[in-house]
Amino acid sequence: MPSYDQESLLSIESRFSIDSADSRVGLLSKEPVVLRRASAGDVEAACRQADLEHIMAHQARAAHSPSMAAQRVVLTNAKQRDMQMASLASAVNRMGRLRFANQDCPLVRDRRASDIEGFINKLDRLGVKSLKDTQRFSPQPLVAP
Repeated sequence: MPSYDQESLLSIESRFSIDSADSRVGLLSKEPVVLRRASAGDVEAACRQADLEHIMAHQARAAHSPSMAAQRVVLTNAKQRDMQMASLASAVNRMGRLRFANQDCPLVRDRRASDIEGFINKLDRLGVKSLKDTQRFSPQPLVAP
């Protein structure tokens, strides 16, 4: 466990009062408060909280520095409307491309191809020798008109 000197504990306790019943009282007090009966866990928690607040304050200062101001963009209402319309138009285009993806009805060209394939299969069956030997099949010679 790291040990903290009296000065760092004094600066930590000037902002946070660990034994205070109301946490706002400790935050609002300007006078340093030194606790004599602070446990090691309480001191460690106060130090962690102070470190975390220091990091957050540093990040806030860095985010609002003049070098970062050029990267912030304020969108006008017209720009926001144009962006929303562009996203809507792209969604409609995607829906148009995926039109038959979730439908049960096959495409017309697929239906036509399967019909032609079925017709060709029927013609092939008519040419099979075993079908010609049955009583129901009687081949007729083709007569030219």
